[in-house]
Order: sequence, then C-alpha cells, then structure tokens
Amino acid sequence: MVLLTAGSAGADSYDQRMTSVGPGGASTAYVSTGTTVGGGSYYSAGESMAGPDGAMSSRTQSSAGGVRGASGYQGGLLGLGRLLG
Repeated sequence: MVLLTAGSAGADSYDQRMTSVGPGGASTAYVSTGTTVGGGSYYSAGESMAGPDGAMSSRTQSSAGGVRGASGYQGGLLGLGRLLG
C-alpha cells in the first residue's frame, strides 16, 4: 500500500489532502477551511474511493458571509444579522 499525505496551515486557512493506493483499490480525501478578506469563512471536504466492488464520491461545502455575505446582506452568519435585527 502507498499512502501519501500533504497538509498546510496558515493564520487564516488549513488544507489537507490524503491519497492511498493498494491492491484492493484507491482512495483520496481532502479538507480545506479558512477565512476570506471580508470576514467570511468556508469549509470544504470530500472523498473518493474505488475498488473491485465499485466506486463512491462525496463532497460537503459550507460558507458564511462576513462584511457582505452570500445573500448580499451585511453582517451576521449568512447575512442573517440584517434580517433578524
């Protein structure tokens, strides 16, 4: 089996990727998270696997706005600050 992994971290971000290959198949996974210049944040994770019995893939993403969120409103998680208050 071969296992490769790489990761990096900074003051406002984190990334990790891992890949493995063996006689039963192969897999890869990643995680990425951080903040944006406007004060928002993001998270993304995924994995893929393939072997003799089939294959699968999965991905999860999330983001929250800062100064101007995804909804276009100012402040709050996903811009809810202006809507709620």
